[in-house]
Amino acid sequence: MTQTKLPSERDIPAAAEAQRRARLLAAIEAPPAPVRSHRRLRIQLGAAGAACAAAAALALLLSGGGASAPQPADAEVLHHVADSLATPDDSILHASATVTSAGEPPRHYELWSQGDTYRVIKGGHEGSFNGSSFSDYDAATNTISTSPANDMQAGRSHAPADYAAALRAFVQSGQARVAGTTTIRGVPAYELTVGGESSVPGSDGRGFEVLPPGSTAYVARGSYRPLVIDYGPYGRTVTYEAYEYLPATSANVSLLSVAAQHPGARVVSHP
Repeated sequence: MTQTKLPSERDIPAAAEAQRRARLLAAIEAPPAPVRSHRRLRIQLGAAGAACAAAAALALLLSGGGASAPQPADAEVLHHVADSLATPDDSILHASATVTSAGEPPRHYELWSQGDTYRVIKGGHEGSFNGSSFSDYDAATNTISTSPANDMQAGRSHAPADYAAALRAFVQSGQARVAGTTTIRGVPAYELTVGGESSVPGSDGRGFEVLPPGSTAYVARGSYRPLVIDYGPYGRTVTYEAYEYLPATSANVSLLSVAAQHPGARVVSHP
């Protein structure tokens, strides 16, 4: 068997040998690589994991996923409710609701108002007030009866019965509090309870704007506008189909007048 002869030091050229020795010397003199302990590595990995988890939680919170975002403080909620129930000066309030009372059939309620001017439909009655006179519409005879603003009887029968205005008065007087959150007809809502009893301006004489102790109101969490007002011991519930502010265009301003809505009706004036 032929054996392969390994090269001896004499067989290696001088230049190659010098390079080999230089590399060997550099490797010997180089400082040792730092050795990380498992404990330090675990700490670094733990910190990185916590940072990633915090970032993921923040992204989830901002995106609206997962748990609900923190709700505003009760005082802030009540402040928004009061603001949302104040009609802007350049707008017309339109509210539509179904009113149910114990032992009575449901009644349609609808209101258009701007300042002191309003038109209301309640309990089968339709009337309006333009700041100087009341107008009452009789559908059976297609007749509009008018009377001056100082007619107390007309004032009582034409009162708008603004249920939401009553709720706003109680919120502003500190007689309402936030009881929790719920969902009304698929709409996220705040539940408010009323802890006192007091009439507010505009009462129609039958206590429609009186919220007795034990009353509950539900307002939308997004807009803070009313969804349901439950009069508790009074056995009355107001369920809103609409609560909105309309721009004061000529067409919308005409919604405030009985005469404008029934232009062919006969008009009878009562001094």
